[in-house]
Amino acid sequence: MMTSNIEIALRDALPIDLHPHIPALARVLTDALTGKTPTVIDGTLLQLVEDLQDTPLILENQRISVQATTGDQTTAPHAQGFIYRPTGPVLQVFVESQPPPFPPFQQRQEQLLEYLPQRIRPFVGREGDLAELELAMKPYPASPHHMITIKGVAGVGKTELVLEFARRHAEQYCSLPDNERFYAVVFASAKLKQLTTGGIVLVPPDVETLQDLYRELAQTIQRLDILKASGCEQRGLVLDVLRSHRVLIILDNLDTIRDEHLAELHTFLKDVPAPTKIILTTRHTDRHELVTFRQLDIQPMPGEEARKLVEVEAQNQGIFQRLSSLNIEKLAWCTRGLPLAIVWSIGLIADGRPADRVIRRLDQGHSDLVRFCFEESVERIQTGQNEAYCLLLALALFEVSVSRQVLGNVAGIEDEDTRDASLSQLKRLSLINQENDEFTMLPLTRTYIQGKLEENLKLKQELVEGWVRYCTTLVVPYRIPRWLKEPDLDFTTIKEQGKYLAELANWAHQENRFEVFLTTLPALSMYYFDVVGDWTLLENLIQVGLSYAELHSRVESTIYIKTHPLRWLQGARQQFAEICSNLDDALQLVELLPAIDAVIWRCDVLRHYAVTLRHSGAYQLAEERCAEALQEVHGLPGEYQSRARAGILLELGKVARDRAEWGDASERANQWQVAEQEFRRALQAYDCDDTSPETAPNSLWWILIELAYAQQQQGILDSVDEIYQGARKGCEESGDRSQMTKILHRQVELEVQRSEFEVDLRRKQEHLKRGRIYAQEGLQFARKWAQAYEQTMLEKRKEEIERCIEEIEGMMAQMASEH
Repeated sequence: MMTSNIEIALRDALPIDLHPHIPALARVLTDALTGKTPTVIDGTLLQLVEDLQDTPLILENQRISVQATTGDQTTAPHAQGFIYRPTGPVLQVFVESQPPPFPPFQQRQEQLLEYLPQRIRPFVGREGDLAELELAMKPYPASPHHMITIKGVAGVGKTELVLEFARRHAEQYCSLPDNERFYAVVFASAKLKQLTTGGIVLVPPDVETLQDLYRELAQTIQRLDILKASGCEQRGLVLDVLRSHRVLIILDNLDTIRDEHLAELHTFLKDVPAPTKIILTTRHTDRHELVTFRQLDIQPMPGEEARKLVEVEAQNQGIFQRLSSLNIEKLAWCTRGLPLAIVWSIGLIADGRPADRVIRRLDQGHSDLVRFCFEESVERIQTGQNEAYCLLLALALFEVSVSRQVLGNVAGIEDEDTRDASLSQLKRLSLINQENDEFTMLPLTRTYIQGKLEENLKLKQELVEGWVRYCTTLVVPYRIPRWLKEPDLDFTTIKEQGKYLAELANWAHQENRFEVFLTTLPALSMYYFDVVGDWTLLENLIQVGLSYAELHSRVESTIYIKTHPLRWLQGARQQFAEICSNLDDALQLVELLPAIDAVIWRCDVLRHYAVTLRHSGAYQLAEERCAEALQEVHGLPGEYQSRARAGILLELGKVARDRAEWGDASERANQWQVAEQEFRRALQAYDCDDTSPETAPNSLWWILIELAYAQQQQGILDSVDEIYQGARKGCEESGDRSQMTKILHRQVELEVQRSEFEVDLRRKQEHLKRGRIYAQEGLQFARKWAQAYEQTMLEKRKEEIERCIEEIEGMMAQMASEH
């Protein structure tokens, strides 16, 4: 290293006022680098040397830096030289090689070097994936990744995505910034098979070994010396090229490369230097240690993009005029956005196959398409982990996303570590997808796996029975009459698990397993009514369940359907005469039951008969039904009596409450006192010591909030808000949205009452503002449920809350004008 070179670099690095010190500083560095170990005493010179710790000195192909060491020369064997100073540790001098500067592309070539397959159709969609890929391929520091893995099921469009990325870079070469241009794109495919309209055909791969990749690179950049060099020399030459040029290497379909060659490729790819970038495509990552780098999971196309691809490919094949708009929609839907399925289907139609037959073929689990996409991956787990295969078959039973807990239960896998490891393997094979902590599979995957299920009927039966067993355990707490048998019941479990019951009920109906269908009915009807709010599905469920129950003489199921879901449905539509007729039928059927069961169900039917009569305004008849129900309580087993009596007394309180709300003014005060008295009797009958708002069980909340409302109407406001707040928390935890609307409405009324009793203007306004917030929340709940339930009891609640909002706005406007 010549002193003049160091002096030139120092002049570039130092301000002009320090240039007089450059000769002395250059001598110190030269002595250190030639082994003379100088000692620096001059303060200014020493400061300049120490500054090189923060600002290294950059020469043409080298970088000189200084670092302090805690020891002597023997403790720093990698240093090029040393500098002593009067105080402090010895300074080490390091020299690092710098790569040659990257020349502008315009001086090197006019276009990108590439041998990419020709584009045979316009590229459709995937702009989000392209943007993500573009970001990952930017040079450092914009992107820290030198390699990205594109993962997805066969036929999802991985190859077309990376080719489109490369083609756009070739087309936009001249307009790209210098540092974002690629010098060359090396595309090497390891595919062994191709799907055509004539079947699955074998194709020769471009690359099977590391030497094949060297060959593809050398041919693309036209470097014959790399082709002629020996193995060790080839590696050095290739790395030199990749270090001095920004090259894009695309290795397509990594899955088919044999294990012994894959390990060698892994080692090379991880060692590829900047500024070169690498894109890998793979169906599964269970053989690839390279998954630790950036990974992009490709999903099937969304509906609009899939429909566009159908149209583009039909035009490309010259059959667009032959396809009806209905067939275009069907193809987009039946292929579920899998590009290969779309292209293959259009190809079959272009070959003369009827479109309807091609569409039907997409649902066949033995077609060339599904075998090409999934056969190899499924074979990998069939010959390996049986747990993974069982989980895959179990997931094929469901059309909804499924939690790992449910899959493990259905597949009979008790060990959580084994279950989770198997699910991870299925994800790496692209056979299943995960969102949050639930799993799904593509419809075409399900079609193929369901075909596998039919090949092993014994295993299928085991999985189905595991599914039935799990759901049967799930519905136990929801069996009717639950208000007599179960302590507390919220909506959390049914909200999370109801979709599994719906799937099982559909299967049971198709397979004529009426006993399974009727077992799920209590919980499932609650799911559709209280959680989903879908009356169409609830009505279908009722019709099927009632036909099963009557056809097979299932008396309890018939009583339950007429007393509960059918009553809910007809009650919301105010079909009170039809309800009473069904409840009369239920009371007659009760007589066919054994003695104890007859008392339990009679008590349940009479209580709900009273509810219906109260809703219709027949308060006297409602009280009579409650009196009959109270007489039946004495015949119940001891553990049921307190809860049954509490429920009937609660209903009597509601009768008094409704009389007070809708009766004559002279009767209201008396009826509110009666209502409060009945609600207190219900609490006492419940036989529960804990009635505090903070810790009361869920089943007591509905008594507490009615008691609070009765007190509120009598102007007793001290503890009412505390009860409402606790009840709201209970509703939020349980997911009971209809009760939430009632509580919010009552909180609105409470805040209006408080404002009327308040003298201080600021506090009046605070009450009204809080009431307006509650009203807006309540209106949101009521509107949502009024839409879901056609004409429901919540429509009335919505109108009441809207009137409350008008009242609050009017009171606040009046206060503003007065003050």
